[in-house]
Amino acid sequence: MKKARKKTVKQDFDKEAATSDNDFTVDIRAIHDPANVLQTLCFKTREEFCDFARNENIRPDGYYDLCGKDLSGMNLSGAHFIIADLTFANLTDAKLVDADLLGANLTSAMLRRADLTGAETATAQVHGDDLAHTGMTEDQLYVTFGTPAYLPSGASTRPEKKKKKDGPFW
Repeated sequence: MKKARKKTVKQDFDKEAATSDNDFTVDIRAIHDPANVLQTLCFKTREEFCDFARNENIRPDGYYDLCGKDLSGMNLSGAHFIIADLTFANLTDAKLVDADLLGANLTSAMLRRADLTGAETATAQVHGDDLAHTGMTEDQLYVTFGTPAYLPSGASTRPEKKKKKDGPFW
């Protein structure tokens, strides 16, 4: 029964994707009123969106709403994602080299093997992610998150707790 269900969901998804007029749409939302969609951008291909994100500036009162979008494998190097909402976005194998992610919300984004080399992440919000294989340098991790719990190598930065000595407190 489970196999039939999965197949049906996949078929429905594939059918919807095949019948859509545009392959990739992105909402621009108002910074001070996220419920307000200022504009919807429509792109024929994912590559067209990548070129737009690198070369164009969106309106100053808006931000990209990429929440839950599949951006896996996309080359977003040099993209301008200031204050972008990337929560729950799939950025697996994405290239964000030298991208501007100031104020971007990457909470619960899938960042496995994402290349964030040279990306501006100073005020980005990241929680619950796998940063071990993102290509972030130790300096980027420190600037973005303070002292991280784990470095890209997987080594812990937390000092080992000292064992209490038996005996009097003083």
